[in-house]
Amino acid sequence: LNGLIKPDQGSITMHGRVGALIALGAGFNPILTGRENIYINGQTNDTLLSLASGSKLLSLGEKIDLENFTIYTDIYKDNIDFTLRWNNWDSAIYRGNLMASAHLEKSETSNSPSLSISILPSRVIVGDTIWRVEPSSIIIDSSMLKVENFLTMNNEQFVRVDGIVSGEPQDSLRFVLNNISLDNLNFFTAKKNLLFKGYLTGEAVLSDFYNEPKFRSSLMADKLIINEELLGEAWLETSWNNRLKSIHVDAHAKKGSVKTVKVNGEINPMNQEIDLEVTTDRLRVNIFQPYLNKLISDLKGIANGEIIIDGTLSRPVANGNIKLQKTSFIVNYLQTRYNFS
Repeated sequence: LNGLIKPDQGSITMHGRVGALIALGAGFNPILTGRENIYINGQTNDTLLSLASGSKLLSLGEKIDLENFTIYTDIYKDNIDFTLRWNNWDSAIYRGNLMASAHLEKSETSNSPSLSISILPSRVIVGDTIWRVEPSSIIIDSSMLKVENFLTMNNEQFVRVDGIVSGEPQDSLRFVLNNISLDNLNFFTAKKNLLFKGYLTGEAVLSDFYNEPKFRSSLMADKLIINEELLGEAWLETSWNNRLKSIHVDAHAKKGSVKTVKVNGEINPMNQEIDLEVTTDRLRVNIFQPYLNKLISDLKGIANGEIIIDGTLSRPVANGNIKLQKTSFIVNYLQTRYNFS
């Protein structure tokens, strides 16, 4: 039975019984790559639909690849139980096993349904480090997002999310980070030639999201190292600028009494435009070596000056003046070292 019906009025009454599909399977050509391949398998009876779907490789944007990704789902009445799994075989283990249960019900405040998600005890392995995900709940409807004590932790490291985002100005959603090893970021940033070390602590608060959004964060990185270059202690303060619809950034890194890097300006998340002023003071240029590997090697020296960075996040444009001191590098093609005093 197929076709298109455009009724002006009337009603349809159906009688019968839905027959159970013993098994359902769908997939694609096995000669395709992991990025191109996906599979779905399922079975059902009168009360339960069970589905298993996955892929050898799931890409989230350009930075995150989840290998051997699978979703197991049980659907019954107004409930969905699901488990997400992935397993990246690399020099370090990245593996996940996240379990949750979702329930749809009529909302008390609107005609739209309310979605309640219960996070079940789970664990994720990031860079050979086991993170426990503690039980928590998330409630979503058309006018509110409520997170009740989401917590993932590894020894003294933890990330906690708790609070409400709604139309009420007094409601707020709070994010707390404690002693987070920045090594965890390398899974996402290594492909962009950014490698981090250090420990991140701080908090962020979001409120009045549906009217005049307010957002602020205050973060401190202890013993910050980028691309094997020690920057020392670093501070990052951000806040939402309602007038410009942008994120105001005020950051600096300090080694001893010297602020080696200062960054101040605006980032627009909607159009990705940036307007940043970067000041360097005795910054070791070794930090830029990974971006210049095709041209030069063994980069050494110190940079002082100011740079204005505008354009977009994907295509930044830098203009300014930088003074190089005691700088040297080898031009790969010539295998010749150049020195600048």
